[in-house]
Amino acid sequence: MHMRTFIILLVSCFSLFTALPVFAATDCVTLSRNLSLGMSGTDVTLLQQVLNRDPRTNVAVTGPGSAGFESRYFGPLTKQAVVAFQNIYAGEVLSPVGLTTGSGYVGTFTRAKILTLCNKSQVAISTPITTPTPIPPNPVTPVAVVNQAPSTVAPSTATTNKSEVVNDTVASLAAFHSATPVMMFPSTYTASRGTKVLLYGVGLATEGNIVHLGDYLIASTSVDKLGVLTFIVPENAPRGKHDLWISSSKGATNKMFLIVTELNVPAPTIVSFSPAEGLLGTMVTVTGTGFTAQGNEVIGGQGFQKNIISADGKTLQFKVTAEVPGVEQGIDYSSVDARIPVWYGILNENGISKKLMFTVII
Repeated sequence: MHMRTFIILLVSCFSLFTALPVFAATDCVTLSRNLSLGMSGTDVTLLQQVLNRDPRTNVAVTGPGSAGFESRYFGPLTKQAVVAFQNIYAGEVLSPVGLTTGSGYVGTFTRAKILTLCNKSQVAISTPITTPTPIPPNPVTPVAVVNQAPSTVAPSTATTNKSEVVNDTVASLAAFHSATPVMMFPSTYTASRGTKVLLYGVGLATEGNIVHLGDYLIASTSVDKLGVLTFIVPENAPRGKHDLWISSSKGATNKMFLIVTELNVPAPTIVSFSPAEGLLGTMVTVTGTGFTAQGNEVIGGQGFQKNIISADGKTLQFKVTAEVPGVEQGIDYSSVDARIPVWYGILNENGISKKLMFTVII
């Protein structure tokens, strides 16, 4: 029975780990979203390819995820490689957000650094990199190897300040080109009325841009020479979450979001999850503050879980979801001893909470 379960997991995962073509530098614009454990897509493949350029951040030595056999799935090995990457470049990707050790979450500053390296023929390290000859995938399953010891790469001692990191980010984006406009990320996802917001993009029109903030249009917005668009949140913009995108004669960008907040109204906070671990499909009770009666969203796992209610403003519930190939909700696979951390946060019209970890047991 154990062997049968293992084979089911292996077969269901294998299609995600077939050899894929190597990306060119122009494909770096596909890194247009934040990435985390459980996600999948061509941008995950690109992430793995960049990580595999440096022996210190290899996703895997052989088999799925290794050089030449990068996959579309952000699994435990990819997260471990991202943690090592973040520790190496701590001054650039961790310090600006107040972290001292890698989290494995590919956010704004980590993505900017990945973009910088993506456009280089090799990662600058103290010794030359020898690209290994691709080895055919071994018969292993990616969800059964998460109990490895964490990376021991020491955090960088760099003292890069936040303004330097932002300047480097802008300079990195300016090196890329796209025929159609792409929004990479805003300088913030929450802002009160009258706040200046920067939009970092690729392929934006130099002038004649229109910023769409929900139903509000902010017209005739120019882009500076580094491709950064600046706008002010309108004084009459309603409170809450709004779609955010840019349009011009060149077309429309992808959509992100901006939460227009009220001054002196605190963002939601998370104190605890109960339970703190369990199978996929586990119903979790979140204890915290600042939850709204309706319209709360859970960030994490497979993206957003929307329209969650909170009767008392201090508790709400959500079901644990994550893309783990071959794993069904509510089933404990005795042949696979795996514990996968998944980070969740709460978003509502008051802002975004910090994330808290739930451990998925397989």
